[in-house]
Amino acid sequence: YQPGCYHQWRPSVVLIGPSCPDNTAFLEQRSLDGESNLEVNLCGTWQDWVDGGTQLTFSELTTLNWVARDPRSFYPVTSAFIASIRYASAVTVVVENDFGYGFVEVDTVRRSSPYETGWAPGTEHIITAISPQEFGYTRYVFNRWSDEGEESHTVSTVHDTTFTAYFRMQYFLDINSEYGSPEGEGWYNARTEATFYVSSYDSTSEGVRSTFVGWVGSGEGSYTGGDTSATVIMNNPITETAEWETQYYLELTYDGCDTLEPEQEGEGWYNASTHIDISTDYYLGDDGERDSVRYVFDHWESRPSGASIANPDSANTRVYLDRPYTLIAVYKTQYRFWVSNPTGHDTPEPEEGAHWYTEGSTIRGYVESPAEGSYCVGYEGTGSLSDGTGTSFAFVIEEPSSVEWLWGDQFRFCLLYTSDAADELDGVDLGGRRI
Repeated sequence: YQPGCYHQWRPSVVLIGPSCPDNTAFLEQRSLDGESNLEVNLCGTWQDWVDGGTQLTFSELTTLNWVARDPRSFYPVTSAFIASIRYASAVTVVVENDFGYGFVEVDTVRRSSPYETGWAPGTEHIITAISPQEFGYTRYVFNRWSDEGEESHTVSTVHDTTFTAYFRMQYFLDINSEYGSPEGEGWYNARTEATFYVSSYDSTSEGVRSTFVGWVGSGEGSYTGGDTSATVIMNNPITETAEWETQYYLELTYDGCDTLEPEQEGEGWYNASTHIDISTDYYLGDDGERDSVRYVFDHWESRPSGASIANPDSANTRVYLDRPYTLIAVYKTQYRFWVSNPTGHDTPEPEEGAHWYTEGSTIRGYVESPAEGSYCVGYEGTGSLSDGTGTSFAFVIEEPSSVEWLWGDQFRFCLLYTSDAADELDGVDLGGRRI
């Protein structure tokens, strides 16, 4: 058996300030014979044994909240030292933000505002305003301390004191726009003006563009309207959202009318998913009596294909814009065909005068002969129709053409004779007949 033993020291600590029995200190930490051994109601000089190499700590506050002004913890205890600890009455200190919440920093430690603590009179401490402090779309930016100190500075006091950090309140103006280059978003001091705007159009690409419709605002004092630029008073957070409308370009063109250009209406920018009226000239080149070629509207085509056209065969119609389109008015060529019947015999088919026929079509004509004492002896043709000797024709028209009907007179031959002369006429040939 070998008994345990402890190397112990007997320091002496003078407690300056505490008085028994109303304002006493106490031991927070002490080891004796390997066990915790704490004491209360301490004042004057404390002297007792402590295990060597352990820590000896006195309370920070007395029972009347006096604060230790000197180091109060001794570690490790390696001698019978002599020390003193001065206690002084504590002052109540409050460090706060003027807006009532948030955070402050005291002696490099972040605390919730308001933060209340006790300091020994005259001791130095560092207080720091935390800036900015954001809470959603509201924030606070440091302005000044109540003691006019810097944002972070050293303070001391011998009285109960409140240190208040004053801030400027700011609200956020949130600008949302899918297109354009909006400007004006950001933080603004409360009760000040904020101006925002966006360009009217974004860049145009392959017949598609977006046109500005207006702003839709949320938050008291926000703006809702069609102006691209507006000003609001920031009495609270505000959100402004730009509304845009997609537009498609409708191009109108033509084909099949040589160098002539039809007058067309309806080309331009239009909102998506709308019906647009379009039109083009029906005739081109039929401006005078001597015109021999004209172009007639035939139908609409689209590029790309698939456009929903109400009546593709009408020069005046509507189209539904579900994307950009080029609409092509397709014309067919027609040639004038003149029919002439100078003698006025019969009624030709086609009748006398000018007629229009589509290129490549077949024209058929005729007269009845004999008529009114005359025989048709043929016709003279021009253009695609060659001369002929019959009473009818058929040809494919490929250019301006004409026909003139030719007639010959018909004479009656009368032969009078008596029985006495019959013998003299016997055998006479009269047009293929013999008498």
